[in-house]
Amino acid sequence: MSRPQKKILIIVPDGIGVRNYLYSSHFQNLTHNAQVNIWTGVPADVLLGNLLIPENNTVPIVGLRLFEQPVFSKFFWETASWARLKFFSRKVKNKSLLFNRAHAKWSLVWRLFLFCTRFLGTLISWNYWLISLCDKLSKRFWSEKTIRYYQQELKKGEYDSILITHQRVAQLMPICLAANKLGVEVTSVIFSWDNIPKAKLAIQADYFLVWSKHMKEELLIYYREIKQENVIITGTPQFEFYFQNDRILSREEFANRYGLDLSRKWICYSGDDITTSPYDERYLEDALEAIAAMEDDFRPQVIFRRAPVDFSDRYDQVREKYKDLVKFIDPVLLSDSSIWNGFLTSPEDVNLLVNMVRHCELVINIGSTMAHDFAVYDKPCIYINYNVDNRKNWSVHTVYKFQHFRSMDGMNPVVFLDDKYKWAETIKYVMSNPDKVAPDRKKWLGKIVLHPLEKSSERIVDQLIK
Repeated sequence: MSRPQKKILIIVPDGIGVRNYLYSSHFQNLTHNAQVNIWTGVPADVLLGNLLIPENNTVPIVGLRLFEQPVFSKFFWETASWARLKFFSRKVKNKSLLFNRAHAKWSLVWRLFLFCTRFLGTLISWNYWLISLCDKLSKRFWSEKTIRYYQQELKKGEYDSILITHQRVAQLMPICLAANKLGVEVTSVIFSWDNIPKAKLAIQADYFLVWSKHMKEELLIYYREIKQENVIITGTPQFEFYFQNDRILSREEFANRYGLDLSRKWICYSGDDITTSPYDERYLEDALEAIAAMEDDFRPQVIFRRAPVDFSDRYDQVREKYKDLVKFIDPVLLSDSSIWNGFLTSPEDVNLLVNMVRHCELVINIGSTMAHDFAVYDKPCIYINYNVDNRKNWSVHTVYKFQHFRSMDGMNPVVFLDDKYKWAETIKYVMSNPDKVAPDRKKWLGKIVLHPLEKSSERIVDQLIK
């Protein structure tokens, strides 16, 4: 007699988790092996219309109701987060950890609130037990009424387990508390390779799925209260798209679809959000100015892909000035927002990115994960590493001091462009010698993400249904 399928609830608070977990084969594999329900913060009808749901399967999708985090819960969480950053900035000797909290630049009340949390956080930052205590206190201020609401909703679904697609939303905490009371197992994904040192763990789960051994070690260092056996190395599904041949267009098809010049080689400039790179349009202009001066028979065409969260007009002048040299191919969005986690890309955008990486010779940006995307196809990345003249309260060199870049210590995985007057020279050399530059790019990728990359979904599904 066959065992009944498990009933699994996937909680997708925003568009971040949709691309990596619902567009990937993880979702399709899971629906074959379990009964799946989805609670989502994105429009349910939009999501349903863009998921590949296997025939004869039904996947109920309902809107996710989130409650405002109570003031004292937020107070103690912000305090604990700041204290954790202070504590570990000393332990790992890296003050850049302290740049990972929001600046007090809004209302007077919010500035006062942050001042109080940072004052108290600094006081307790010498004692890890007090930091852990503040974390626990932040959970206790969620009202019983809110927790009971989620208990009732979870009981209706009779779920065996819950998967949360990223760990950064503090408003999901009462769902975790309700699940704990009911004995329902909660598994959370760590969203990105840089999240752990930034004190971005906002929820409590029974298990955490991480990208690699390196990330597991980080989680156990920065969150001592988590047990080793509760951290599972699975990889991440976001890289498996590159191994799916049905997504790949020929170079000719890609050129025809997006109006690219087939007679030239293509390079990708991957834009950053305005916080990471406030002068990104200046860097793009520097690059295009140098490329425009190259000899015609070598000059590549530039494909510019803006960050999905950047809807500004800051690139417009550069785009017009070099319209014959650069092709803007924007992310394909189903919805957008002025906040970083409010956007939702389409399945078509996954294919666009796969083909962009497949057909471009290299990628240029400031410290983004795109270096890893291009490394999947063993292609080099140039990291911009010089400051523009009019910078204020920002330095590109601070970016590369962030803790997650220490993962490349002892390696040579990217090309650093240290001088604005060496754009042409650097691009020419990298394009002409892709096998000689950044020789450790695959090694760095192997440290950041468990291989084989294309087996990540399979490992996650196995963990959820075992």
